[in-house]
Amino acid sequence: MIKKSLIIASLLFATTSTMAENTFVGIDLGKSKLTASSGGASSTSESSFSIKGGKEFSDHRIYGKHLTVNTTGAKLVSLTAHYDKYLSTGKTKPFIGASIGYMQYAWNEDFGGDKLDMSGLAYGINLGILIESTKQLSFEFGYEHMLTLANDTACTTTTNGVCTEKSNINMDKYNNLRIGLNYKF
Repeated sequence: MIKKSLIIASLLFATTSTMAENTFVGIDLGKSKLTASSGGASSTSESSFSIKGGKEFSDHRIYGKHLTVNTTGAKLVSLTAHYDKYLSTGKTKPFIGASIGYMQYAWNEDFGGDKLDMSGLAYGINLGILIESTKQLSFEFGYEHMLTLANDTACTTTTNGVCTEKSNINMDKYNNLRIGLNYKF
């Protein structure tokens, strides 16, 4: 489902806006911390990769982003819309913004016969700094703090291979510290 949505969004973006002035595409590499809870909180930190594209204006930008985080035995994917407000308009632009979208966190392994698949709304804030090195090329350093409304029920205790206790598991949030490269058309 999310792959189909990404392909459709990419095609629409490519055919309608890549020739527009101040349209940009970019990639980010980062470190993400995922936090889930089932009675007690647990977290993991993993590398992340994202692609993004949108439109830049003199004092803000809007864009869509596809983030992937591969963890041991699991994968987080999100498709989000972002609005960043520039705090200055020179070649160095600190920014603060908001994000909203869809995320999915799926495990590749069974939990006592259950496949864990949490998906739902993700929303949060972003901040960072964008540095224009040429008219077309810019670098950015950023941080995202995303809260999620995603949960699933899975077996948390087994006895002799039989599930004896199921618990609600919540994907509470994910944070992403990143460095990016953008190209403006």
